[in-house]
Formats: sequence, structure tokens, C-alpha cells
Amino acid sequence: MTGDDGACSRSGTVQVDITVEDGAWLDELPDADDIVGRACTRTLQVACSGEAVTMAVVMASDRVLADLNGRWRHIDRPTDVLSFPSDDRSPGTRLRRPAGSPPGSDIALGDIVIARETIVDDARRRALALADHLSHIVVHGTLHLLGYDHQTDVDAGVMEDMERAVLETLGIPDPYLLDTV
Repeated sequence: MTGDDGACSRSGTVQVDITVEDGAWLDELPDADDIVGRACTRTLQVACSGEAVTMAVVMASDRVLADLNGRWRHIDRPTDVLSFPSDDRSPGTRLRRPAGSPPGSDIALGDIVIARETIVDDARRRALALADHLSHIVVHGTLHLLGYDHQTDVDAGVMEDMERAVLETLGIPDPYLLDTV
């Protein structure tokens, strides 16, 4: 799937490969894959450098996320999103092709995997529109691929500001103002 207008900026394109591994995603939200593609594309339009980029999203179940979370983070429970960047990046820096890549080739950002049950449960518990919450989680995961993190209060503030900026372009209210939990 290619994002809405396929543009990162005038000089770059965005290619988002989406795999719906858990078909119940489409039972919960029939256009979930379109929502994911739009959120990824918009994040990259707002946050990237204008290079041609690719990324992948797997729409999975809690079981898959629990397995990945246990294997990679040694936490034996599911989480809403896991990001697997293809390179170590710093937020806001120009994206670079790996050494030896052909000139003009796409920059592979990495993969994100999202958990249906956790995201659906969180949206219901917090009385959020599922489409809006899914968009937020995808924006969050995509920003991780670009080097954003929330390990310190300062880093979290920078990442949350970027999330707000992207979500605003999607017409989604600030999730941090809505968060009552």
C-alpha cells in the first residue's frame, strides 16, 4: 500500500507495506489498513527529510506482540506497538542510505507491529474513537523508526510534540489532553 498521495515532500516518496496478519482487525475496523497507511504517510510527510522511504506494518494480535515483547524486551505481556528500526537514527536528522546502497534507492526505515486487542481495549477504556487511537499508535511507532524515543522527560516531550503535530494534520484531537487514565 502506498500512502494517500505517495509524497514525503516534493523529492521523496513513501511506500508503506501493510500486512493484516490478524483478520479480526478488519472486523473491528473495516478500513484499518487504510487508516494505518494514512498515519504512516502523514508521519513521514511531517517528520522526514524528503528522501524516498519504505517501511512495513504488521497488524497482528496480542499473542504475536506478547511473543515479540518477550523475545526482544524480556517483558512477558503484549504491548500496543513495537518498532524495529533498520538503522540507528537521531530524531530530526537527515535520513541516509546505508553505505553501499545504490544512489536514488529507497531508504528502508524498518517495521512496526501493532496489537489488535490491546489497542481496541485501550480505545474502549479511554472512550477514544478506535480509528483515532489506531492512528496515534501508528504515528508513535513510525516516529520510533525515525529515532524518536521517550526514555527521558525531555525526549518524551519532543516525541509527544511531534505526535501532536502529525495528528493535527489528520484532524485528530491531542490524545494527551484526552488521557484521563
